Amino acid sequence: MIGNTPSMRQAWKRLRQVAGLEIPVLLSGETGTGKSAAAKAIHTLSARRDGPFESLNCASIPANLAESQLFGHVQGAFTGATQDRKGVFELADGGTIFLDEIAELDNQTQAKLLEVLESAHVRPVGAERDRPVNCRLITATHRDLRREVAEGRFREDLYYRLDVLRIDVPPLRLRLEDVPILAEHFASQEGRPLRLTPRALHLLVSYSWPGNVRELRNEVRRLCALDAREISAQQLSPEVRAGRGVSKATGNLAGKTLAEVERELVQSALEATDGN
Repeated sequence: MIGNTPSMRQAWKRLRQVAGLEIPVLLSGETGTGKSAAAKAIHTLSARRDGPFESLNCASIPANLAESQLFGHVQGAFTGATQDRKGVFELADGGTIFLDEIAELDNQTQAKLLEVLESAHVRPVGAERDRPVNCRLITATHRDLRREVAEGRFREDLYYRLDVLRIDVPPLRLRLEDVPILAEHFASQEGRPLRLTPRALHLLVSYSWPGNVRELRNEVRRLCALDAREISAQQLSPEVRAGRGVSKATGNLAGKTLAEVERELVQSALEATDGN
């Protein structure tokens, strides 16, 4: 969530506006843009900051275990349930629950989630009574939920419960000016300075980063592991060197002649292939 571009300033303004509210928030954006960081920021800025923050990636749990992960279970509820276990809703009581990739939940679990949101009670798998819960819900998805509803893959009634306040987290290709400060931040987390040649820096801020901030973080980690005094263009990953996935908006083409654009592309190709 680091950045000085207008899109990031707008996102931060929106985060601050919704942090003090108790209504659900839906974070939309591509994979790797930082939706989890945005959810943590909302929690930290809210009145629930001293409460727990529980996160669950709905895409990472099998469908037959989703209900247990969300709402918990009692001993003997199913094979392998050797003891009572709280779900994330009970664990987040008094705080915030973040459900990432919400569109990956199956239809049956979606229906039970809707019941919980409407009643503020959960019933663990195998339990006979409901239990009250008090938590603020933040969800996230990289899918277009409206399209998912239209095509019958997501419940319309649940969609309207979740999409009360929406924040769009911008992809990195739309805020390439933030790449240098993000790279510096990730390098500081590795405990090493990141010194780049001008050409290497140019390639970093020209690449479209299809994996978004997550891909940049991994690139910086790899570069820091090289322990070089200065990172050259040849030490960047092949994708970045070759400009694969380079944004059409890269390079601020407005105002440049065709010869200038061609010269930059030829130079980039030569460096990516070591002059061959």
